[in-house]
Amino acid sequence: MADRLSRSRPTLLPLLAVLALASCALSACGSATAGASTSPSAVAARFEHAVSTRDYGAACRLLTPPTKADVEKQSGRSCASSLPSLGLPEQGPSESTRVYGRAALVTATGASVFLARSGDTWAVRAAGCTPKAEGPFECALGGE
Repeated sequence: MADRLSRSRPTLLPLLAVLALASCALSACGSATAGASTSPSAVAARFEHAVSTRDYGAACRLLTPPTKADVEKQSGRSCASSLPSLGLPEQGPSESTRVYGRAALVTATGASVFLARSGDTWAVRAAGCTPKAEGPFECALGGE
């Protein structure tokens, strides 16, 4: 029996290696922009981190294309140059995440973030959103 196992083990190792590599490729292992297996709350947290560390290029890469285009159109400058002037409030720790089909709302202690799903990726549609008395939210970024 031990002889049979030792003969079958070498053929299993290459198969396991191939399966591990395929699994990694399908789940976008090591990709900084991978959104397929990233939750809306994780994307919102990455956006908050990018803004708080002044990595505005990274923050802009997490925006939906229409939101990024709006920022650039309204300011006449690049997205990364425009974000500091928007006065985005700190998001704070996430309290809840609600997903509605291809849209999500991450509610946090400071401000909330709206996200949209495009294919397998979540992206920020509006950020720095706070509830207002006469309507649902007022957002520092996006939200029109």
